[in-house]
Amino acid sequence: MALIPVIEPSARSEFLHNISGHPDPIIRGLVASHPNTSAATLKKLLRTHPDDPAVLMPIIHHPNAPKKLRCTARDLLMSQLKAKERQAEEYVKSLQELE
Repeated sequence: MALIPVIEPSARSEFLHNISGHPDPIIRGLVASHPNTSAATLKKLLRTHPDDPAVLMPIIHHPNAPKKLRCTARDLLMSQLKAKERQAEEYVKSLQELE
């Protein structure tokens, strides 16, 4: 699928909603960041891909996202970052134990 229809400024909300279920995270990220994406589509993206930073980051800053949706996306992203930080700390600790 060509990316052109997704990045067109005139992409219709209905088209963006239909393509939001695409398996490619790049496409989903483009849909999440498109200014014509409706709040309903953003909610769908968050519900179906709550662990995808390509979806979470644009939702946090999207003008059509209700405040509650933006906060939920932010909280999900922060919890992912904290989990990654804990993993990194554990990895460093395991390396230090090998020394």
